[in-house]
Amino acid sequence: MQPFMIAYSPISTWLITLVWAALPVKVQTNSGQVIEGDLQRFKNESVVLSQGGSTVEIMYDDIATLTPEEAEVQTPPKYRVTLIGGSKIQAQAVRVTDSDLVVEPRRQNPVRIPLRQVKAIRFRPPSNNTDAAWFGNLEKESRGDSLVIRRPGDVLDSQQGVVVSIDSDAVKFDIEGTVVNAPIDRLEGLIFGGSNSAVDSADIQVMDVYGSQWTALAIAPSEGEQPLQVMLTESLKHEIPLYQVASVRWSGGVSFLAEMEPASEKLQTYFETNVDSKLLDSFFGIRPTDEQNLTMFGGSDAEYRIEPGYRLAAGAVEHDSENGGGEVTVRLKLDGKVVWEESIAPSQPRGFELPLKEARRLSIEVDSSKDGDLGDRVKLIRPRLLK
Repeated sequence: MQPFMIAYSPISTWLITLVWAALPVKVQTNSGQVIEGDLQRFKNESVVLSQGGSTVEIMYDDIATLTPEEAEVQTPPKYRVTLIGGSKIQAQAVRVTDSDLVVEPRRQNPVRIPLRQVKAIRFRPPSNNTDAAWFGNLEKESRGDSLVIRRPGDVLDSQQGVVVSIDSDAVKFDIEGTVVNAPIDRLEGLIFGGSNSAVDSADIQVMDVYGSQWTALAIAPSEGEQPLQVMLTESLKHEIPLYQVASVRWSGGVSFLAEMEPASEKLQTYFETNVDSKLLDSFFGIRPTDEQNLTMFGGSDAEYRIEPGYRLAAGAVEHDSENGGGEVTVRLKLDGKVVWEESIAPSQPRGFELPLKEARRLSIEVDSSKDGDLGDRVKLIRPRLLK
């Protein structure tokens, strides 16, 4: 849908006037009610629609989602920029200037973002062969920048250093005082050190038709024909043309599994034992290590309920090599179906970002394979459900 239509004056055929073509939208409230109308304006705390000559004002606190009726998903640009605020921007070009990263979304104004707010740039599209390794590196803490290289056979390898600059063909990367030109076509991406993990916690999530997810603190007031203005931080505003808006969700946020009680959990030891199951669970059951991370032992299985409204499950798994142990396989299941399975080796975390769709149960299973479960322990890094 285009943001305007051309109307010819009946008096002078050469006179062309631009007339705003109203944007039909559908609003779903938190109570499940659906309200349809033409978008009139965004206010500080509400949205205004028109319905056959009358207006309807709906408070943001009452809205779950706002969806344009005619939004069409488009092919995304090849780069994906992740910000520590949770935004994931599909970009056709990126470049470093001074202490900022300039991101160019398709058919939108460039965004100039301080590097301290950037978590990562992925130069390749998602792939089943490399996603687990990429998301594993993304969750792992690192003081320096990481140049993630794709080797033959879709093997990812990372090199620590400092990003100097980025252009259309290469990344200049300082490795202990030696600056190298790393061709972008040989890279999986860049992960910036010294930045926090992406938090995904803002209440407003704006999806555009090119696949970008803009995590916003607020929406600035605007009239119906003006672009949607999202406040990514208190000082960073970005405009999205209305015809590129796929959805706006006000029930955004994140829930960490470490703060949730499992709906059920069980432990199957490698050797049979007469020890009471409750005592075993107290020693070897799933347990939080802090507010965001979990620990699981070989032979354990935990299941969590997924409340309506969550879109993704994300996180990473790392072998606890300090505790010894052998081969470990971790499986994730949605409603009993395996959707992710990885062998976890020391110093090689594996990550995931899984669409939940209509699933209502998430299970995590740690399989010690055939070498026994002695010392088998894994760390679940920030496992979380995202709205």
